[in-house]
Amino acid sequence: MTADGAVTTVGAYKTSNDNRVKATETSIAQNTKDITLRATSTDLDSAKKDYNAQIAQVNVNADSITSQVSSVNSKIDNLSVGGRNYLISGTAALGLAR
Repeated sequence: MTADGAVTTVGAYKTSNDNRVKATETSIAQNTKDITLRATSTDLDSAKKDYNAQIAQVNVNADSITSQVSSVNSKIDNLSVGGRNYLISGTAALGLAR
């Protein structure tokens, strides 16, 4: 092997290794970001508790609305409308047209 051939081989080897190192460093950096962004069991448990509390509040509100609607329906069902008109002939006497 000549000196020029050895330099070419070493240069190619260096370029190949530089590319492999760069790809590995990029992969390590991405893994670091992924690990930092992952949710822990504690994070998930906390989110689940918050979610369950909000659902419970929605259920309480829904029950309250149902109770209030039932109360209004009961009042409407028990409402008396009407009565006796004591001025049937009184409108003519007052000069009011029908």
